[in-house]
Amino acid sequence: MISVVIPTLNEAENLQRLIPGIYKSLGGELEVLVVDKSTDNTSELVYGMMDEYPGLRYCKQKGSGFANALVQGIAGAKGDIIVTMDAENHLPREIPELIYHLGEEHADVVIGSRFMAGAWVELEKKRMMSSKIGSMIINAALKLKIKDCSSGFRAYRASAVKPVLDNIRTKYFSIQVELLEKINENGGKLFEVPISYVAREDGESKFAYKPAMKDGATLLKIAGGAKIRRIKERIGKVKKRRKTASKLS
Repeated sequence: MISVVIPTLNEAENLQRLIPGIYKSLGGELEVLVVDKSTDNTSELVYGMMDEYPGLRYCKQKGSGFANALVQGIAGAKGDIIVTMDAENHLPREIPELIYHLGEEHADVVIGSRFMAGAWVELEKKRMMSSKIGSMIINAALKLKIKDCSSGFRAYRASAVKPVLDNIRTKYFSIQVELLEKINENGGKLFEVPISYVAREDGESKFAYKPAMKDGATLLKIAGGAKIRRIKERIGKVKKRRKTASKLS
């Protein structure tokens, strides 16, 4: 089964287009989870569409923050493949491409990249530049080798992402980076493909710089911890080689 997780906050108008698009793009057994903390008519809209779209589920968000919604959705997903996406910026017709590369590349997560050659992006220059610079810094610190660490359009193997949901430290959009770091630390394979990123038609952007800065500080701590682990691993390997050499001599 394929599960599609969509965290939402006042996205009713976008969901009217998105949900039919998902079902049109994906055949077979499917569930779509809308994890919501809206003040608009999102719940009424989703419940009203359930008869037409089997597998559509409405999940009231139990906590607060984007990271909380994403974790709740992934944890509650029943599929062995879990797709995450925005309600406003991602194209359902590109989901099959992400899923295809999970199998073709034997990957544990496939990231839809805005920064690879072949990507088509409608994003204001300020946001584009900050995201690119952020990904460069993150790659240098965490050694992920991914061009777009903050993209939320992804396909995961449930077996790779569910075990890393415990002890998530970020609260907002930086969870996208933290999930990659945890999967990578567990030996998972990361792969990315170019996608389209379209401008919002309805509603307001949820991005805010202050929460992003708070998450950034948390990511620096995570990066520091990862670097210490790598140093300890290298020291351990050196000691093991010396011990082996000593025995042979």
